[in-house]
Amino acid sequence: MQRRDWRQYIPLLIVLAAGAALLVFLADRTLQADPYDWLQSAKTLYRTGDTGFQHRNILYAYFLVIPLFLHLDVRTFGLILSGISLLLSAALIYRINLEYTSPRSAGFISLLFVLSYPFLRYATQVFSDIPTVLFTVAMVYCHFRFTKHRRPLDLWLGYLMASLAVSLRYASGFFFLAYLYFVWDTRRYVKWHLVGVALAVIPYVPQLIYNVRYMGSPLAISYTSAHPIFGLSFFFKDMGSGHEWQLPGYIRYMFLDFRGLFLPLTPIAALGLVRSFRVIGRPMATYLVLFLVSFIVLLPFYAFFSNRYAIPAIIPCFIWLPLGIQAIGEWLRRRPVGWLLAFGVALALLAYGLFEISFQTIQSSRALHELRDRVFTRLDGYLRPGDVVYTLESVASAVTRDAPAQIEVPKADKVTPDMLAAYADRNVYVAFTPDLVTSEGGSWRLAIDEVRDRLTLLYTDEPQGVSELLLYRVLHWLHRDGVIPYEKWYVYRVVR
Repeated sequence: MQRRDWRQYIPLLIVLAAGAALLVFLADRTLQADPYDWLQSAKTLYRTGDTGFQHRNILYAYFLVIPLFLHLDVRTFGLILSGISLLLSAALIYRINLEYTSPRSAGFISLLFVLSYPFLRYATQVFSDIPTVLFTVAMVYCHFRFTKHRRPLDLWLGYLMASLAVSLRYASGFFFLAYLYFVWDTRRYVKWHLVGVALAVIPYVPQLIYNVRYMGSPLAISYTSAHPIFGLSFFFKDMGSGHEWQLPGYIRYMFLDFRGLFLPLTPIAALGLVRSFRVIGRPMATYLVLFLVSFIVLLPFYAFFSNRYAIPAIIPCFIWLPLGIQAIGEWLRRRPVGWLLAFGVALALLAYGLFEISFQTIQSSRALHELRDRVFTRLDGYLRPGDVVYTLESVASAVTRDAPAQIEVPKADKVTPDMLAAYADRNVYVAFTPDLVTSEGGSWRLAIDEVRDRLTLLYTDEPQGVSELLLYRVLHWLHRDGVIPYEKWYVYRVVR
C-alpha cells in the first residue's frame, strides 16, 4: 500500500480522539461472570503457575496475569486493553478503506465502527471480545496487504492474528471458510503457508498446556466437559434461554437491530458488497462474502444464542459501507445539489443515532452492573457461614464471591413454603428483582408470591448516575420507559 500524506490521517485522529473520550466516560469497572472467572484463573496462575479448571478459553487469563506481575490494577489494565483494541481496530478499518475511498469517507466509517453498540459496549468492559475483534480485523488487514504486495510477513502475521483471535474466543473461528478460500487463492506460496501454520501454534500454547493437563487432549474444549457445544439440534433451540430458531435471531441482530449496523445502513452495505467485486477485486470480495456467510451459517449450530458471538461477523460490512456510500454519492452528484446535501444530513443523523443509542444503553448497562454489585456487597454484610440465599441463578455467583464460607445458593425459578421449611434452622435471605435485564433483550424471573407473607424487607436499590440525552427524554415523553434497561432490587430476610 502506497505512502500517503499525513494529512490524510486527520479524520482518523479525530475519530480516535472522540473514541478515547467515550471510552473514558463510559468505562464500566464492574466484573461480570466471565471476566471474574478469568481473573480467578489469572490469580491462580500468578500464585501457582497453573490456571486451574476454566470453562472458557484460557489465553485471556494469561493477559490478566500481566498486571498482577506488574502490581497494577487489573480492572484498569483490562479496560485499557479493551479500549486500545477498539481504537486499533478502527484504525485498521480506516487503513483498509483508505485504499478504495476518500479519507473523509474512511473516517466516517471508522466513526460508525467505534459508535456501533456491540463494539463500544464491550470495549468499555473488562472482556475478551474486543481484543478478539482486534486480532480478527488485523487478520483481514494482513490478507488485504498480502493480496496486494505478496510479502511473506503479511501472510505470516495473518496466521498469527487468526490464532490469537481463536485462542481468545473459539466462536471467532467461524471465519475459517474465508481463511480456507484465502489459502486456496494463494496456494502457490505453500512454503510460506507452512511457516505461517508453525507461527499459529505459538498463541495456542497456553491452551495446549491447559488441554493436556485438564482435558486429556490437545484439541479439547472445556465446555464439552459440561455439555455439547455444537450440533444440529441447537439450530432449532439453544441450550440456554430456549431461544427458538437461532438463525433468524442472528440475522435480525446483525442487520436489523440497533446493536448492529442499524437498519438504514444495511442496504448501503449490501450495495457496497455488490460494488466490491469491481472495486477491490474478486478474490478479496469473495473472501469478505465467505467471512460473513460462514458466521451466519455456523453460529446457529452453536449451543447458546449470544449476541456477543456475532460481533466479529459484521466486520466485512464496515468495508462494504464506504463503497455503498461512494456509489450513492456518485449517483446523487448527477442530481440537484439538494439531494446530495440531504444524503449527507441523513448520514450525520445516522451517526448521531448510533452515538445516542450506544451512549444511553451502555450507561444503563453500567448502572445495572453497579447496582447488582452494591446489592450483593451489602448483602455480604448480613451473611454468616451456613446461611442460604435465594436469587436468580444468573447472578448467583455474585453472592458467593466475597461472602463468608459455606453460603448455599439453591437453584430455583421460584421460592415455595416447602423450600423454606427445608432450611427452618438456618437464616434465609431472598435477593429479588421483578425482571432481570439481559443483553439479548429477554428477562429472567424469580417468583416469590407464595412466600411474601414470610418476608421482611431489609433494603432496596435501583440504578443511579445515568445521564439522559435526547433519546431517553423522547422515550419518557412517549411513555415508552419500559424499553430503557432498568431493575429495582429487593433484599428480604425470611421470618422464622
